[in-house]
Amino acid sequence: MQKARQNPNKYLSIIIDGMDQSKTDLPSFACESKETSKMWKLATHVTGVLVHGRHGHCFIDLKQFPHDSNLTCNIILTVLSEIQPLPPVLYLQLDNSGKDNKNRFVFALCALLVELKIFRKVNDYTFINDI
Repeated sequence: MQKARQNPNKYLSIIIDGMDQSKTDLPSFACESKETSKMWKLATHVTGVLVHGRHGHCFIDLKQFPHDSNLTCNIILTVLSEIQPLPPVLYLQLDNSGKDNKNRFVFALCALLVELKIFRKVNDYTFINDI
């Protein structure tokens, strides 16, 4: 987001998105043969995070815990813990999955961040829902 790039002391913009899970299994081959398609593969899950104007993150797990709102909230809190000082406005862009992202638990976390005065405003700029 342009605002966060131009005014990082006023705005923080974070995009979180999980990768299609079938593409992250290991080993991964550019060309899959009959033999390699039948091989056992290590199941992995990749979640990418882009903090506009600052840095990116890659969270990788071996599917050892559910991929739900707990994962999303942990990723948000981990990313926020690495940014000091925090600007007053947070913009979040999450995919439209109610199971993982757009649900009462993630919105409750956003409301808590405002209630605790960590942010003055949290905005989901996909659907422009101000909290």
